[in-house]
Formats: sequence, C-alpha cells, structure tokens
Amino acid sequence: MYALRVAVLAAVGVVALTATGVRIGDHPAYVRVVVDFNGKVPVRQVEFDQLTRTIAVLHVAHPGITTQTAGRTADGVRVALQSGTQALHITATFARHRFKYLSYAVVTGNRLAIDLWKSAPP
Repeated sequence: MYALRVAVLAAVGVVALTATGVRIGDHPAYVRVVVDFNGKVPVRQVEFDQLTRTIAVLHVAHPGITTQTAGRTADGVRVALQSGTQALHITATFARHRFKYLSYAVVTGNRLAIDLWKSAPP
C-alpha cells in the first residue's frame, strides 16, 4: 500500500514531504525544538494536539509524509517522530513541571519551530 502511494505521488510529480532532522536548543526562557523538512510545510497543516505536564504532541497532516529521523534527546527534552496515516506525529516528553506553555511556527517554509516555555524564570 505504501509503495503504491509513493509511486502514484512520484508519477504526478509530487515529492513526498520528509522530516530530515531534529535540533534542540536551550535558551534562557525556553527550549526550542526545530524539525527540518525537505520541502515547504503549509502552516495550516500543522495541528497542535495536547500539552500536559510531561508531554506535548503536534501533527503535520500531509499526504505521504514520512521521516528519516527517529528523533533526538537534549536539554531535558526527548523528541520522537512517527509517520502515521496521512500525518507525522511529533511527541516531546520532559520532566514534570519543567514547561508551562508551548508555541510553534513554520519558519522559512521548511522548518517547524516548537518553543517549550520554562516554568521557572530565567
């Protein structure tokens, strides 16, 4: 089924969107997670799912989307990427009470930046 979908996308000239890497950086007020893609990510296809005391979940809905990376762990955050049916699931896990807010944006068209705002003041 998957090979058939890729073959159909290739036949019509559509390149499947792929997550190519994950970077994590610590800043005074937040920890930023950047997911790099091989093409343009439309802002309307990024969906916030949930934020709890220990987990944050976002989805990138796009036909045929895949990932070349399993994720990364740094600065107290573990990021996992998993391809699903018509979507890429991005899950960040962290220690309880470490973060209070989450914000995200598509940056330069091919990067998804997720900011996890720290609970303690900088």
